[in-house]
Amino acid sequence: MIDTFHDMQAKLEATPHLLRLGRLFSETVLVQVGDDEIYLTFENGHLTQVTEGPSRKTPWRFALRTDADALAQFWQPLPEPGFPTSSVC
Repeated sequence: MIDTFHDMQAKLEATPHLLRLGRLFSETVLVQVGDDEIYLTFENGHLTQVTEGPSRKTPWRFALRTDADALAQFWQPLPEPGFPTSSVC
């Protein structure tokens, strides 16, 4: 799972328009897939750190929580009609 987020980090760095859109975003986000926790740290739109959890010491601004099947469907090029969304806390 964490390798996917490291790949995302490289793709984000290669996409200037996304970096420009996120230039004002500097936060840590918790992504929880089942029991796995991953912390994504963004600084001025750049994904600077991908850290495996769980950690009670890592502060985060918001969380995206889902299960592995829903995430796999979400990452499909075209999810099925009526695809359920993940919860955001």
